Amino acid sequence: MAGAQEQSHRSGPDASRSALDFVHSLLCQPPSQATGLEALLTNLAAAFAAGGAGLADLSSGKVLARHPAGAHRVPWDEDAQLAQRVQHSPTALSVSRQTGGPLLLTVVRSRAPSAWMLWLEAGGERGEWSGAEAAALTLA
Repeated sequence: MAGAQEQSHRSGPDASRSALDFVHSLLCQPPSQATGLEALLTNLAAAFAAGGAGLADLSSGKVLARHPAGAHRVPWDEDAQLAQRVQHSPTALSVSRQTGGPLLLTVVRSRAPSAWMLWLEAGGERGEWSGAEAAALTLA
């Protein structure tokens, strides 16, 4: 019952279940069936019911891929401390924007010394991202 009450305060449905199903499908996929980055971002955005998704180099902020493609400004252009806040956040960080819905950002690390910032762009009239969605993006 508490979950139903929590969801009633949100302006949109919580997509954490479909996001976790998507992450699970990635983990079960043989490496030979891996998709390209554009398809991955498209499917990630769909799983989270987001308007878009992107990947940027963490150190430079350079956008490496974005779905849908566009020349939209990225929030770290206006907030130089954003990348540091995302790095230190235990789960993905929800960030409000003046135009458009909120972003959900997380850091993706590999064994290499480089790291990336992965983000989702809320579409439409979506409210803030839920804690469960933030955790699911961190797992992605």
